Amino acid sequence: MSVDKGIFRRHRENQPETFDFHSGEFAPIRWKTDVQIDRYVPTHCCYCGVQCGMYLKVADGKVVGVEPREDFPLNHGMLCPKGATAYQTVNHPDRLLYPMMRRHGKNSPLERVSWDEALDTIVQRFHAIQSEYGKDAVASYSGSSLTNEKCYLMGKFARVALGTRHTDYNGRLCMSSATGANERSLGLDRAANPVSDMLHAECIFVIGANVGECFPIITSYLWQARDRRVYLCDWCECRRVLPHHHQLSLAGKRPRLQAYCGRSPPDTDCAHIRHFPTTALWNRLCSAQRYAARDHQRGIDR
Repeated sequence: MSVDKGIFRRHRENQPETFDFHSGEFAPIRWKTDVQIDRYVPTHCCYCGVQCGMYLKVADGKVVGVEPREDFPLNHGMLCPKGATAYQTVNHPDRLLYPMMRRHGKNSPLERVSWDEALDTIVQRFHAIQSEYGKDAVASYSGSSLTNEKCYLMGKFARVALGTRHTDYNGRLCMSSATGANERSLGLDRAANPVSDMLHAECIFVIGANVGECFPIITSYLWQARDRRVYLCDWCECRRVLPHHHQLSLAGKRPRLQAYCGRSPPDTDCAHIRHFPTTALWNRLCSAQRYAARDHQRGIDR
């Protein structure tokens, strides 16, 4: 995360509300409670692909803060530290507001240029590279934090405007192994279920993930699952998912949270996961014929 989480602990009583989590410095002007908010703009967090909903607070034409957007179906008004401070990038003094270019090669200094000069230079370089090496010599790269419409336009830009077959985005780059595994096991190249299905599960298995720090919004769903007495198997560090792995049992009822905690040494995740279907077959918890029929249908030879 881009936020120094230590600031929440060090000298918390002296921390002003205007602390800049991006620069690590205190803002020169303290937060004022008498700022008149002109309007609240519904939008999404700009950081990761979860796209949590939020309201931006606008005063005198400037974004001055965020407010919970409780009607959004995923985060229900909650934000992680990155989302809560996302508005600080809008008017940050280090934000780049105009194009800059090295006119005389890589070792020359960056100079401010007009948009026309910058775009013309990009077009000329693309034409020169493609004329010498072919259309596929250039590629486009987008991000999961873009809207669906912008991702669609990026694909169109690559295939129609540039004429290249090389287009990708960060989600496939960092999740290519999960994509292949999901497609072979579930028939989909993405998650087969929405996040809300966690609330209807009987067991949640966490492996290789620091949910508490890397995916705070999902942590709230784990808490809700806890209240529904879901069994949690955390093969990482359970304390990072939930603060206490042993919850008190309710009289005559299933414990609020049953948790098994273990540590998975490096390079053992795959071995652990492969052990599950083997154990299920040995104990006749599933049908071997069903496995064989599924593999035959997908052309998998074990």
